[in-house]
Amino acid sequence: MYCIDVQYIILLLLLLLIIIIAIVIIIIVIIIIIIIIIIIIITIIIVIIVIIVVIVVFDIVVIVVIFVVVIISFSCCHDLHYLY
Repeated sequence: MYCIDVQYIILLLLLLLIIIIAIVIIIIVIIIIIIIIIIIIITIIIVIIVIIVVIVVFDIVVIVVIFVVVIISFSCCHDLHYLY
């Protein structure tokens, strides 16, 4: 008759439990790292979009201001009655 020691079974179960806990911890750490990388990428994209929008809006404002100044100076300096 073959008899398995109870302590041996308990030891194997504890070893299996430790391995499962280690695998779960590794999976959780990998998921947290992936989430952090995704958050960093999203913030970088948002910052780049905000910088581009600010630059474009600033350029448009500068162009409009220059255009208005040129039109005002032209209309003040020249007699535009012949146009209408």
